[in-house]
Amino acid sequence: MHHTWHSSFRLFEDSALADYTDKFINFLALALILFIGFGAASASTLMWETILKYLHPTSFGNSDPIFQKDIGFYVFQLLFYEAIWNWLLFAFLWGLIVSILVYFLKESFTLRRRNGRNTLNGKAKSHLSWLFAAIAGLVAVDFWLKRFSLLYSTNGVVYGAG
Repeated sequence: MHHTWHSSFRLFEDSALADYTDKFINFLALALILFIGFGAASASTLMWETILKYLHPTSFGNSDPIFQKDIGFYVFQLLFYEAIWNWLLFAFLWGLIVSILVYFLKESFTLRRRNGRNTLNGKAKSHLSWLFAAIAGLVAVDFWLKRFSLLYSTNGVVYGAG
C-alpha cells in the first residue's frame, strides 16, 4: 500500500458506495491481515516441541557416512530448519498474493507498451520481482534441506536415519 498511496481503489465507481471504497478496503485488509496472522500463529503453536529440541540439542556421538553430520542434527535441528522454511514460504506467498491484489485494485498493475514490449510499472515491477526472487531463494534452500532427507526416511519398517 506504501507504493500506491497516491491512488485510490477503483471499486464501486458508479455506485453510491464509491465514497466508502477506501474504508471498506482498509477494513477488508485489516480482516485479511488478522486472518493470516491468526493462521500463522495457530500453525506455529504446534512447533513448540521442535523449537525446544533445537534450543537444547544433544550429540549422539555418531556421524552419518555421507554428510558427516551428527545424528542429533537430524533429530533436533533439521525439523526446525524445515519449519522455518515453511513459515517463510507461507509469509512470502501470502505477501505476493496480497501485493498483486492491491496493485490490481489500485490499477498500478497495468501493462505499458514500450518499444513493442509490454512492461509493468516501475515500483510494482521491482516489488514483485523481489518477492519472486525471495520465493526462488526459498526453493533453492528447500533443495538444500531435502538432500538430508536422503538419509532420513519416514517410510518402511524403521523410522529415522537409515
